[in-house]
Amino acid sequence: MKYVRSVIEKELNRKVEDVFLRIDEKPLGAASIGQAHRAILNNATKDEVCIKLQYPEMEKMFRADLSAIRRFVTWLEPGIGEAMAEMESQFLE
Repeated sequence: MKYVRSVIEKELNRKVEDVFLRIDEKPLGAASIGQAHRAILNNATKDEVCIKLQYPEMEKMFRADLSAIRRFVTWLEPGIGEAMAEMESQFLE
């Protein structure tokens, strides 16, 4: 839970308690790039939300994978470079 709190506070530049009444410690699910937690917003309607957190270093690994894929596909089909660059840009957003 320490990791969850640190990521939220860093990304939102606010204390967790200012944004959420509760965050479930146990993830709803986890995958290779991150995990998701159920939470209750600290707002007038106490909305239930899902917080998705990316594991540390995943963006760096994802960028490296995309770069390798782009080089390989461009080697196979030299004219596809522009389309690959656009796809990479969309993935990274």
